[in-house]
Amino acid sequence: LLDSEENKNIKGICYLNENMMEYKGIKITKRADNRYTARWTKDKQSFQIYAKTQKECYDKLKNALKQENQTIKTNKNILFYDYCDKFLEIYKKPTTSKQTYATYKSHFKNHIKTNLPNIEINKITPLMINECISKCDGRTKEYVSQYLIQLFRQAYKDLILKNNIEESIIKFNHTRKEGTAFTREQRAIIIEKSKELKYGYVFIFALYSGCRRSELLNIKITDIDYENNLLHIPGTKTALSDRYIPIFKQLKIIIENIDKTNKTLLGISEKTLQRQQIELEKLIGFKIQFKNFRTTFGTMCAELGITDKTISKWMGHTTIQTTNKYYIKVLSDFEKQQANKLNQVKFWHKFWHNFLTKI
Repeated sequence: LLDSEENKNIKGICYLNENMMEYKGIKITKRADNRYTARWTKDKQSFQIYAKTQKECYDKLKNALKQENQTIKTNKNILFYDYCDKFLEIYKKPTTSKQTYATYKSHFKNHIKTNLPNIEINKITPLMINECISKCDGRTKEYVSQYLIQLFRQAYKDLILKNNIEESIIKFNHTRKEGTAFTREQRAIIIEKSKELKYGYVFIFALYSGCRRSELLNIKITDIDYENNLLHIPGTKTALSDRYIPIFKQLKIIIENIDKTNKTLLGISEKTLQRQQIELEKLIGFKIQFKNFRTTFGTMCAELGITDKTISKWMGHTTIQTTNKYYIKVLSDFEKQQANKLNQVKFWHKFWHNFLTKI
């Protein structure tokens, strides 16, 4: 905490209690997961930052507010790519984590800059923007539309655009599809065939950890808590996605046998993982989506009778409803009992016998 007398006299800081402070009217609060957060709104746009300590959160907030006061120098002839870079540096970098900022940069590089020309920003039309968005698929379409709406809204506020074209940009909301869990037979095949691949252990690790693809690639050796037998999953998607799970026996075997000199725990890059997935599909004889490993983890936990609340915590979900709706593909004991009652009704046996006789 910023508990020294010197720090307490810093202008703009107001201590409310040991877990809460205020900086220029913005509250820094301690969360249930022991992290700190600050939220504020400016020009109808919401901002939020997270940090592991109160001091870190204060520094991030101070830097973010300082950056907010900076505006991109008005230049009617500024090129679109130049404004993209400045937009990310001034308005996004101070308020996001390194991983989230890297995601922003990746989308701008691979989907926005490649589908929009580097001309003067005030010459880009809503039609060009919407065509750019339409070239994206799935959730990427949602992200790109959100980013471009934010960018052109800010360009208007920076007096670079004469007209606010934000409302002319189509906003896409991705409809989340329910995942598909592997059957018991498919799980056995995947585990067996994964042993034939150089990085096959990554798929087994995904199956028994419930990690998202990006989380899997960013786990480090230092995320292992040997003393408490816990694995830290450095999630960033939601507040609860940064979590700890038990090191199950299957994970422990992998951890004990992998190369500990790698920068990340599993020592595999995104491109290598993609290539390995293609090789695995050839070996097992059916197509797979990586999110199915996560869905299968939730389903396996439910099959073993683990409580919804525990599964939700291990998967880093904000609500139990999300876990049940999208990630558990198994009938509960109660549902099985009710289904069995229906199967035992004699009327149905008689009905079907008469029906089939008529056929």
